[in-house]
Amino acid sequence: MDADAQLLEMSAELAALESAPWEPVCVSEAFARRGPDALVFTMQGWIDLEKMKSPLLRGELPDDDEEAAFAAAIAAFEVDLVSDATDLAAAVVIMEGMIAEINAAFAMSLRVRQADAGIEIEAPEPGIGHWLAIYAALVSQLGLTPAEAKRSPVCEAFALLAGHRVNQRWTIVGPSYRDREIPDLQTS
Repeated sequence: MDADAQLLEMSAELAALESAPWEPVCVSEAFARRGPDALVFTMQGWIDLEKMKSPLLRGELPDDDEEAAFAAAIAAFEVDLVSDATDLAAAVVIMEGMIAEINAAFAMSLRVRQADAGIEIEAPEPGIGHWLAIYAALVSQLGLTPAEAKRSPVCEAFALLAGHRVNQRWTIVGPSYRDREIPDLQTS
């Protein structure tokens, strides 16, 4: 297929995506029901992993000899998987699943700008900490109780904050959730 035909095909796919009646896939996935054994990265899990400076938050597995790191990660995800992790290979698979869940949750963060003030928010000011700003917004702006905010999956927290900001007439800076689906078209 020549370049012009590819461009026309991609343009049609983009137009169809933009006018699709469905929510962006990542939003639906963030709020979809999870199975009983699903790994769920909650705000409390983020806090706990941050406290222990877990390499999982950087997308890295702990060293082989860090049995305590594995146990703490299991506790942070509040899942009883220790019985499933009888060997190192099983533990690695579980932790890779945790990393995938963490990455998917952090991918729900959107950069936004307050329209009238020109203030852009991607991450909090240095010295505050990222989870604290998200947690504070869940409680003070979205009205969750502290306990509800801590139980919230991180992917939902980011999506709720993005929706709240858009409802306040803030503008998205960079790709929106729907825009993020576009690379998937290029691989099909």
